[in-house]
Amino acid sequence: MSTYMKTNALNTAFQLLKVIASGKLLQEQITEAEAELHIHFDQKQLLTANSALLDLLEKIKAETAHKLKNDTDLLNSYFRKITIAQKDYENVSLFLFLTEHPAEHLDYPDFASYVDFLLNLTEARRCQLFLTMIKRYNHMYLRDTDSDEQTDNVSSEKNISTLDVVAAIMEMDVPMEIRWKIQDIFVHWKSHLEKALPLLNYAYQTLIDFEPQLELYAQNFISYWTNEITNQGGIVPFSEHLFPLNNLPDNPFGYKLYISFFLPFELGFHADLSAENKVLSSPYEIVLGILYGEYVKPQNPYAPDYIEDSEAYINALKLLSDKRRFEIMSYLSEKPAYAGELVKYSGLTAATISHHMSQLAEASLIRLEKIDTKVYYSVNKEMLQKCFGFYQKKLLHP
Repeated sequence: MSTYMKTNALNTAFQLLKVIASGKLLQEQITEAEAELHIHFDQKQLLTANSALLDLLEKIKAETAHKLKNDTDLLNSYFRKITIAQKDYENVSLFLFLTEHPAEHLDYPDFASYVDFLLNLTEARRCQLFLTMIKRYNHMYLRDTDSDEQTDNVSSEKNISTLDVVAAIMEMDVPMEIRWKIQDIFVHWKSHLEKALPLLNYAYQTLIDFEPQLELYAQNFISYWTNEITNQGGIVPFSEHLFPLNNLPDNPFGYKLYISFFLPFELGFHADLSAENKVLSSPYEIVLGILYGEYVKPQNPYAPDYIEDSEAYINALKLLSDKRRFEIMSYLSEKPAYAGELVKYSGLTAATISHHMSQLAEASLIRLEKIDTKVYYSVNKEMLQKCFGFYQKKLLHP
């Protein structure tokens, strides 16, 4: 029971259901990653070197999809992205599969243990966890939040009621259709679980059946990246190179590596820095897609060095043409600020601020730095200078 796959099969099963519902082949995901993440690699070489692994993953997907052939509509209703007015919204599966893990991992030894956890949640704890999922879905923040700290602690002693949760759902910055869907899941949660848990179990059992083959790839992957992380000076410099993080403290608990099999270029990092005095109580956690390795190195897709095309500069100009975003950038040019400050300054909701900051960060127009429990935003002057240089060259012809 100590193998990587058995320990993390629930996480992988959850991801597998999302990928099946998306209808995308691994080949499509690889092509999209090359374009969207600004990753440059020899696709033919990558496919050839990983052909056995890719065949195995497609076989697992096919077998799981076959088990779910009579539940396709149910699977899609929970796990497929929701498209409204030509805009995609995340699926609602996280409202079904609650977890106390701060990074949403399903860290339970087996399927039965996880079901036992869900069915024995107190109503108060379920409301707390549901509220946390709302915050994450709704651009990470609830409306009318004065500071990050007020909504960042799911273990708060505040007695959250069902009415609090329903009110938070109705205040989400998503279309009403999605709000009603989330509310229905909340109100009839156990009924939805009865329908959704078998889907997760099908995927979980399929992965357990293939555990010996997957475990070999998992151990090779962990060995490779353990050496790579060590060679780059450890988890702190490795993570700070990939993510908009600064001044991460050394972690006495080290780090834990999660492998993303069915989203092969996923990249994520979680650090529990919410404790007082920066006392860490858990290891850092990093997620790496299974196809990162000798032929494809992970890189920060939002780093200025990777954004050199005219489309990126034109997109930056579009973002800055919005009066609210321009005013936010003007405010940040004076000093770094965290989300709560920007809410007070702008009069916008916290969710709207989070949405604007995500767009500005994606365009590399701002930098992010975590200090204590807050994420501070600041203007990325280097990117702005590149933009202005591009505009001058194209429009003024000096």
